[in-house]
Amino acid sequence: MAGDTGMAGKVALLLWEPLVLQVPARALLEGDTVTLHCRGWPDSPVTRVRFYKDENDLGGSLRDTELSLSPLQLHNRGHYRCEGWLRTGAKVSGPVTVTVHEFKTVLVLEGPPELPEGSPLNLSCLSTPSPLQPPASLLYRFYRDGQLVGGPQGSLQLLVPAVGVSHSGNYNCEVRSEGGTVWKSSTRLSVMVHSATTSIWLPKIFPVHPFNHLYVSIP
Repeated sequence: MAGDTGMAGKVALLLWEPLVLQVPARALLEGDTVTLHCRGWPDSPVTRVRFYKDENDLGGSLRDTELSLSPLQLHNRGHYRCEGWLRTGAKVSGPVTVTVHEFKTVLVLEGPPELPEGSPLNLSCLSTPSPLQPPASLLYRFYRDGQLVGGPQGSLQLLVPAVGVSHSGNYNCEVRSEGGTVWKSSTRLSVMVHSATTSIWLPKIFPVHPFNHLYVSIP
């Protein structure tokens, strides 16, 4: 029993720390909004906080207990800790690891290359995002000849109910992360809208009268 009590005491000491650096408990993606919090435990006021990444001093202030990593970039990967003053004196938190997943996606814009005037145009920006990225946090934009014609929006489709000749052009789509700082673009899709009034030239055929014969005299 005495041995068990000693082990329980050691576990309790390992779990309790006077200063804790809090990191969001979710997968972190490039472009996300992320803030690290240096907190006294339990809810003790902390002053003169400084932050460190891979043992490099990132600075701090007298009262600010937060470190913003927004927008999150790949170079933010690393081991972080904080130090600050509690009522009991200067304390240092345990290290925490920040892992940043790259925003990977391949975009393909699908739609009809040709269609008649007055027809509906439906373009789909198909992507293969990172499995760590929730679909709701992606924003889509659509461009024609470099000009924004749709978005930003959560839908991956652009619908034009009835197109005119002016809708002809080179289209491409773009997907951004929720923070809007990381994006990927598709290749261009050329769309040609044919005018409904375009006439097609046909050669004129003259009827031949059955009694119109040409006689040729052969000597």
